[in-house]
Amino acid sequence: LLEIIDEYLNSLMKKNPWGFSPAQYLSASFNCHPNYATYLINKNTNHIVGVKKVLEKLPEEKKASFDKEYIEKLYMDFQFEIKSEPNGLLELKKEKDILFIASGKSVAEYKDILNKKAESDKYITISLNHISDIKCDFFLFTNQKRFDEFSESFMDKQIIITSNVFSDKEVFRVLDFKEFAFVDNFFVSNVALVALNYCISQDINRVEIAGLDGYKIDTDNYNYKETSVIIDNKELLAQNEAIQKSLDILKQKIEIDFLTPSIFNQD
Repeated sequence: LLEIIDEYLNSLMKKNPWGFSPAQYLSASFNCHPNYATYLINKNTNHIVGVKKVLEKLPEEKKASFDKEYIEKLYMDFQFEIKSEPNGLLELKKEKDILFIASGKSVAEYKDILNKKAESDKYITISLNHISDIKCDFFLFTNQKRFDEFSESFMDKQIIITSNVFSDKEVFRVLDFKEFAFVDNFFVSNVALVALNYCISQDINRVEIAGLDGYKIDTDNYNYKETSVIIDNKELLAQNEAIQKSLDILKQKIEIDFLTPSIFNQD
């Protein structure tokens, strides 16, 4: 029941609130401060079972008062647990440009332009945390919920996952998540930031990206039908701010060319 609420009903409850939330239920069942569960659910990276596993690690002395640093550490440790064994790197050809297709709504609006680029011989095109309608060479997943959501569409596709994602199917590559999850010692889980970190590690000095729109309040943020969404507006704004700070740092190491409108592109 909690999985159904988490996966399907939260988006409806945002429009027509009723009943209790999974965060409230988990907080009561573990007798802990409600902000712990809310913090983990707002990450929107793991199923409710994963949230439960993190809360199980809370010691009694930490339950009564919310300790953000402590729950961040528990969440980070959980993300660094090896769910799939790393098996090598994806070698990016230096003579080709890199095109990332993120999941923002703008991808649908610029579909013809992006397809023209992707179908040319000039690009290596990588879809981020979804199976894009754009012709892509590879599909990178760093998020367990998104990976499971698209798992039925994986036939004959070059799937790359990070080690924090569990897969019972054979995938093309598994990257060590911990190696690419930091920007200046700050932990990041956003797939675009992880992908940019990977490119920097491969000495790529320029990428093009579409669909990194940024989260907008009270609107559909995805170029596909998505039911598993963050419903806390403050958290959406906080994620925008964290992504912007990381991009400002990464732009000093790699040139980022935004192909679609983005709140992160002030030019």
